Amino acid sequence: MEVMVASIMFGSVMLAVVGVVIHQCVGGATSLPDGEFKRPVVFVPGDAGSLMEARNNNPGGYGGGSWFRIWLDILLLLPHNIHNYVENILMTFDPATNTSSNVPGVQTRVPHFGTTLSMEYIDPSWTAYFLGNSGAYGKALADRLIKRGYKRDISVRGAPYDFRLAMSSNSEYFTRLRNLVEETYSTNGNKKVAIISHSLGGLYATWFLNHQSQAWKDQFVDTYISIATPWAGSSDVLLALISGYNFGISFVKPLTARRQQRCFETNFLLLPRANFPPPDNVILSTDERGYNCTDEDMRAVLTRAGVPNGAELFQYVRDANKVPGGPNGLPPHPGVDTFCVYGIGVQTEDILKYEGRNFPDQQPQFINNDGDGTVAHRSLSACKLWNLAPGGCIVELPGVSHTEALKGKTGIDEIMNILFR
Repeated sequence: MEVMVASIMFGSVMLAVVGVVIHQCVGGATSLPDGEFKRPVVFVPGDAGSLMEARNNNPGGYGGGSWFRIWLDILLLLPHNIHNYVENILMTFDPATNTSSNVPGVQTRVPHFGTTLSMEYIDPSWTAYFLGNSGAYGKALADRLIKRGYKRDISVRGAPYDFRLAMSSNSEYFTRLRNLVEETYSTNGNKKVAIISHSLGGLYATWFLNHQSQAWKDQFVDTYISIATPWAGSSDVLLALISGYNFGISFVKPLTARRQQRCFETNFLLLPRANFPPPDNVILSTDERGYNCTDEDMRAVLTRAGVPNGAELFQYVRDANKVPGGPNGLPPHPGVDTFCVYGIGVQTEDILKYEGRNFPDQQPQFINNDGDGTVAHRSLSACKLWNLAPGGCIVELPGVSHTEALKGKTGIDEIMNILFR
C-alpha cells in the first residue's frame, strides 16, 4: 500500500515536538460564541486515508461473496492473511484502453461518503484501537471542530475516494464532490465552504478546483487548506514500486506488499518530478547507473525493475493528470484563498542507493534530506511558486511530521486559526 499515510496507520513516525515556533500568517482563532463558525468544512483525505470495502464473487473467494473491509483491516495484514488482502485489492491496467480495473470477480466500494466517519477512522475496529488506536485518521481534527461548534455530517463532511486511482480515472468522484460542496453550502445558511485536504488529497482537491469555473468557486468555496501535499512526488513511492514497502511492520514482507503497490495509479502519479529534483539530481542509483527524475529515467528504472506495464502506466498517469498553466509544471493556482501547510526539519529518506545490493529485490540504503519524514521539503514547498498572498499563505511547521501536521495539536491549531481568521 502506498506510503503517504503509513505513519498514520502504524505510528512509525511520531515526533514529540517541544517549543515549536510556527510561521503563522494569520492571527489566533477569533472568539465567536460556541456553536458559531465562519466556514463549513469538506475534508478530502490522503492516499490510503479512505476506508474501502470489497466483495469477492469468485467460487471460494475470501468473504464468501459478502462485503468486507479491505482497507484498513489490520487483521488482513497478518502473515497468514495478507494474501487475502493482496488478492482482493489488486488492479489490472490495460494499456490498450488506458484503464485500471479490479481483478475479475472482485467489486470494491468506498462507504460513508459525506460523513465524518469517513474521515475519522480507516479501521474502526477494537483491534486497531488496542494497537495504539492505529485506525484513527482525521478523528482529532473532527473532534476539535465539533468542540468548536461544528456538527457531524452537517457542517463538517468527509469526501473519501478510491485512492488506487489517479484523478483522471475518478470522474464520478468529482461529480459527487461538487454536489457535496453545494449541499454543504446550502444546508449551512449559504456559508461558503472550506476544503481541507491531506497529502495526496491535495492533488485531488487542486484538480477539482482547477476544473470548476471561477464563478462556481466564488459562490461556493471560501478557503482551501492543503496539508502536507507532495506537489512534486515522494521517494517513498519510488521505493514501493521498485522494492516494496512494508509500512514499517516487521512481519510484512516488502516483496509481498510490492505486488499490489505496483498496480495503483496513484503510486505512479506520486513519483518524484524532474522540475523539483533532489540535490545532485540523482534520485536512485544502482551498480549500473544513476537515475534522475525525468520522465525518461522514470520509465527506464521501472522497466529495469520489471514493473509490469510500468513505463506505460507511468506515462499515461503523468500525461492524463497534467493541468497546464501553473508555474514550473505545477497545476494552476486553485482560484480561492489557499493556505499551504506542511512540516519541515524532519529527516526524510530521499535518495535510494542500491550499490552493492540486489536490485530491485533488496531494500536500498538511503540518503536523508529535509522534509516531514515522508515527503522532501522541495516537494512540500513547491506551492510557494503560487505567490499565495494576500488571500492565503505558506505555513511551515518546524519539527512536525507528515502525520502530525493533520493529527497533532500544532497542525490542528493552525487549521483552526485559518478557519476562524
